[in-house]
Amino acid sequence: MKALVFEPQFVGHNLAYARHVIEALSQVGVESIFLTSRQALDSEEYRTHLGTLSCEFTVEASDVFESKKSSRGVRVQGPRGLYSTMRALLDGLKEYEPEHVYVPFGNALAYSLGVPNPVSRLIRSRGIEIEAILLFGKYSYPHSDWSSRWKQELALRMLELGPWTRIHHILPHAVRVMSQHSAKLEQITGLLPDPIETPVRFERTSACRRLGLNPDHRYLSLLGVIDRRKGIHDLLAAIRCVESQLPENVRFLIAGRCAADVRSVFQGEYKDFVDRERIVIRDQHLSHEELWAACYASTMMLLPYPEHQYSASILIRAAAADVPVVCNAIGWMQETTQRFNLGWTCNTRNPAEFGQVLVETVSACDKHLGSQGAQDFVSFHSLDNFRARITQRIRQRISGLSKLANVVKSA
Repeated sequence: MKALVFEPQFVGHNLAYARHVIEALSQVGVESIFLTSRQALDSEEYRTHLGTLSCEFTVEASDVFESKKSSRGVRVQGPRGLYSTMRALLDGLKEYEPEHVYVPFGNALAYSLGVPNPVSRLIRSRGIEIEAILLFGKYSYPHSDWSSRWKQELALRMLELGPWTRIHHILPHAVRVMSQHSAKLEQITGLLPDPIETPVRFERTSACRRLGLNPDHRYLSLLGVIDRRKGIHDLLAAIRCVESQLPENVRFLIAGRCAADVRSVFQGEYKDFVDRERIVIRDQHLSHEELWAACYASTMMLLPYPEHQYSASILIRAAAADVPVVCNAIGWMQETTQRFNLGWTCNTRNPAEFGQVLVETVSACDKHLGSQGAQDFVSFHSLDNFRARITQRIRQRISGLSKLANVVKSA
């Protein structure tokens, strides 16, 4: 069986998901064709996520995509972006004639394919099965005003009218909303792990040495790409409010590539924290091993993301390393942290409240023990579970073809 994996975007987690899907297909003996953009093929992200893949797959790059002028990546939304996406996918379907299609980051196409269009018609006429992974969706949250409810109804209706065989969503509340909307969405929608790879395990002392940290200090950490979206400015304001109340050995580890405006505040308004090493900065891209070292070196993980209501892989990593978190009390992070006893939540937009929670919880971290619920949470988000769920339907198809071949042979 031949499967087309379609992912033109390369920023964020997009190519990591593409890699996971291609690896999963390889394990069940499916021939994979990866269709992407020329920009993605030439990117550092491609070399990181797909350039090291040991399994065989065919890669093809489309030149129809327009690069964003204001930021990295290609345009996949808006009229021009949607036209390019539809055109590239239609060309790929015609040229490679796959029996199965995966869209690893399906938000751009999820609703558009519900409107009559050449892509959906071709998929249905050829009997192609198509699966999408969704990571976001405003429809998954309660709406009180008429306009928002109307948009929610329209989004869900477009999902229902699309050619999707399976829709995988990583948000439990999104799956609930979609399943309650109609019998069809309930039938084709399922919860998918937000997969993390098997941890590179460290003893805390060796983890600290790996990053040049003092093992005698207790590190409250913000990891990953460090920009305004991660709430770094809210964290700094909270530290300013309560620094005198924090034990002397408490340090704030900021590890990951920093945005320009973040570097400027470290050199300006918060330079005193940096000079006194209350804040320890590792302004660099963290390798796979370094990211896990940072997790195991941490006493607590901080997720003050001001507007992020969706899944956060660093929270899953923290749970895998048995490190408690303090996160903003919104969306998926709040629900998950409270449900699985992974740490504490608060309004991180309020510096006084956020700071006081840091003061109160830093001493409680030593008493934090991973619960059975936390272990089940980590197991669910394993890469093996992701692979099993994402290939469930195509394995059923392969099994059906094998049984049919045996019947024909015996006849």
